[in-house]
Amino acid sequence: YNSYKDLYTYEVVGNSTTYGIPLYITRHENKMDGYSYGGEVSLHFYLKDWWNLKLNYSYLQIVLSRKSGSNDIVSEIRNEGSSPHHQVMLWSSWNLPHNLYLDAILYYIDELPYISELAQIYPQQYQNFPRVKDYFGLNLNLTWKYKKNVEFSLVGQNLLNSKHLEYVSVIQQTIP
Repeated sequence: YNSYKDLYTYEVVGNSTTYGIPLYITRHENKMDGYSYGGEVSLHFYLKDWWNLKLNYSYLQIVLSRKSGSNDIVSEIRNEGSSPHHQVMLWSSWNLPHNLYLDAILYYIDELPYISELAQIYPQQYQNFPRVKDYFGLNLNLTWKYKKNVEFSLVGQNLLNSKHLEYVSVIQQTIP
């Protein structure tokens, strides 16, 4: 559990138009409080002397609230929804003959909901922003320990997806 006081906000203090583009003039203030809570469970199974499994689950919830007088809705939504609520990892490690070691890591990362929530409130500004969806990943690592201080590794990352989005930056100038 963590408690936060006087978090950074972007308060709209005026607006103007330049070449037909609306601009919002903001001032940085500390008008947001909040808290977060979560937990992590990790299990380690030694199946054989040459094989073990690790299973990990993490949960995180962030709850923020603007202080009276704050008009910065974007920072509240962005900060609450910019971390995944759920993450799961299964890691299998094998110690193979001839100084070979193989690791396989399968993981799941939950979506980041803040863009979808902003698009509901401000459809014009956020409807075309890409969404950060949940995804599965797989990493493999094969290592050959040649000598005590020399090893060679062949690594594959993100083997289930050719690409996936992990984060989208929300530029503060989009505040309506």
